[in-house]
Amino acid sequence: MLKILTGALMCVCVAVQASPTSHYDDPIVERDVSKRVRSVSNIVWVLAEDPAARCEELAISFNLTPLKGKVVACSFFSGPEDDTCIVVTKEKVSLRTVGHEVLHCFLGHWH
Repeated sequence: MLKILTGALMCVCVAVQASPTSHYDDPIVERDVSKRVRSVSNIVWVLAEDPAARCEELAISFNLTPLKGKVVACSFFSGPEDDTCIVVTKEKVSLRTVGHEVLHCFLGHWH
């Protein structure tokens, strides 16, 4: 069963959880976000028992190649003219994972 939460935040990309070595995942490292692709976004947060399966369904629905690797979360723009970002996670999720996916909503794809 999916629960959908909405907020005032959004991604031009499909994202797979990055490796812990990525500076975007390090909560201490400051990031240069001056080149973000969006400064305003609407975020739809989908909670899924199986995020990998839900991310694959969404990728297919957006005519994208299904994600490879161990998918623990993902984010997608809902369309080129729409500023809505769909973030998919499990119900029990770390701040690091949510932050990573929400950052995609503003910075776009980086991995």
